[in-house]
Amino acid sequence: MRKTIFKRCGCRHPETGRQLGAACPRLRRPNGAWHSTHGTWHYQTELPPTPDGKRRPLRRGGLATSAQAQTERDHIAALLAIAEPGDTYTAARLGDLISHAIRTRQPLPTLTQARLAVHAPRDRLELPALAEWLPEWLAGRRALKRNTYRSYESHLRLYLIPHLGPIRIDRLTVGHINDMYDAISERNDHIRAARASGDPARIGAVKTARIVGASSIHKLHGTLRAALNAAIVGAMAAGVVVIALGVVLRHPLTLVPENWLKFGVGAILSAFGVFWFSEGLGVPWPGDAASLLPILAAFLGASWLAVRMLRSILPTGAHVEARNV
Repeated sequence: MRKTIFKRCGCRHPETGRQLGAACPRLRRPNGAWHSTHGTWHYQTELPPTPDGKRRPLRRGGLATSAQAQTERDHIAALLAIAEPGDTYTAARLGDLISHAIRTRQPLPTLTQARLAVHAPRDRLELPALAEWLPEWLAGRRALKRNTYRSYESHLRLYLIPHLGPIRIDRLTVGHINDMYDAISERNDHIRAARASGDPARIGAVKTARIVGASSIHKLHGTLRAALNAAIVGAMAAGVVVIALGVVLRHPLTLVPENWLKFGVGAILSAFGVFWFSEGLGVPWPGDAASLLPILAAFLGASWLAVRMLRSILPTGAHVEARNV
C-alpha cells in the first residue's frame, strides 16, 4: 500500500498562476527545516477497492502538524487491519466507513465502532489499542471526583486518543509519547506565530485555540501515568493469580498418576499444535479459540481408543514400558 506524508500550501506562481503546492520554497526555512506557519500537512494512502473493483486513492490535507497526519494515517491502517487477509467484503465496508467519515468531515470511527459496524470482533488473544482501552479504563474509575474525571476525559479526547489511539497498548514506547509532546509543542508554535502575524485571517483561525502550557503538560502526563499504572497493575494481578493457582494445584497434581498426567498434557499440546498450524496457514477454525475443545476431545478419544486397542493386542500380563519420556 503506497503511503506518503507531505506539506503543501496554496501559493501560486507569479507568472503562470498555477498553485505551487509542495514545491513552494517558503515551506522550508533557510536551514532546511519545515516552516511551522506556512502550509499544511497532507497524507495519501489507498483504501480497499469498491465491490466492483474501482480503486480508491485517499488524500487528505489541512492538518496542522506532521504528527497529526501520521497519527490519522496510522489510525486508518489500524482500521483496515480489522479485515482478515483475503476478506475483501469486510475490507470494502471498512473503506466505506473511512471514506464517509472524511467526506462528511466527521471523526474517523474508533476500532470498536468499526468492528461493531462490520461485525468483526477483536481476537480474544489480541491486546486492544489505546483508543479502545483508555475509554474503558476511564469508565471504570467511578470513584474519581467530578473535576478529576472531567480533566481525565479532556486529556483522552484532546491529546491521548488523537495522538496515541491507534497504538496497541503493549506496543506503546517512550518514542510514541515524546512524539505526542513534540506535536503539542509544534501546535503551540503555530498558534503563537499566527497570533503575532497581524494577519486577520490567520488570527481568526486560531481565535479559539488554546496554548498547552507547562502545567497542562504536567497534568496530561499524570493522566497517562495513571492509565498505564492501571494496565501494569492489571498485568501483575494476572501474574499473581497464575502463580497462586500453581501453588494451590501443586499438591493435588502430585496425586495424579504420572502416566495419566502425561496423557492429558500430550493431548493438550497436540490440540494446540493442530490449532496453530491451521492458523499459520491462514485457515480459520469455526468458532475461533472455542474450537480447541472439540480438537482436544478428538485427541483424547483417539488416544483412548489406541490404548484399548493395544490392551487387546498384547498378551495377558505384558506391558509397554516407555523410557526417557
